Amino acid sequence: MRYVKTEEGRASFTATIAAVAFVAVIGKLLVGGVTLAYADWSFGFGELDGGLAAAVLTPCLGAYIGRRYTERRYAGGRSRVHAEATCEVGDE
Repeated sequence: MRYVKTEEGRASFTATIAAVAFVAVIGKLLVGGVTLAYADWSFGFGELDGGLAAAVLTPCLGAYIGRRYTERRYAGGRSRVHAEATCEVGDE
């Protein structure tokens, strides 16, 4: 499977899920309310509900933002707080 790449060039599952959810909600927004009918056959897409869009986008974007925050905070396997606390002060 191919994943969306981050700014660093690494494949990211959470970025892929966020992008797919965004495209799905935008697609539903664009075709919302459209009904296709041919003879006795009819197919409707329905309207976009704001609650549905929020229920889909919030966890996906939250997971993506949380992963980016965690990567920035714990870059290099150590927390930034630990790295700052162990810095040596130069001679005066």
